[in-house]
Amino acid sequence: MTKPQKKQPPDIHPAADADIDHQYERLRDHYCSPATLHKFLDAIEEAKAKIGDNPETWSKVSGSNKVRKVQIKTFRMTAFYVVRKNGVPLILEFAGPGLLPRWSDRL
Repeated sequence: MTKPQKKQPPDIHPAADADIDHQYERLRDHYCSPATLHKFLDAIEEAKAKIGDNPETWSKVSGSNKVRKVQIKTFRMTAFYVVRKNGVPLILEFAGPGLLPRWSDRL
């Protein structure tokens, strides 16, 4: 019998961290309430948890055989990531609404 794999939190590309900061500042600059900003951060953490808990579950991006995505519907964002050979996911990008994905530049 094999041991269940330990769930790994995903690693985050530095540019993906910058994506979060940029989107947070955008929301703050549009006078979103502190509650909305908190919901945004919670939604990001939820997406990270989904990826870390079941990285192979989420659909692959059209035209890529290794990049996957998780939708963050409340804020119309998408988290793009890859599952590396060691099994630890790497989040490449948090794409906000109206932005063209840049994950291919971050592979």
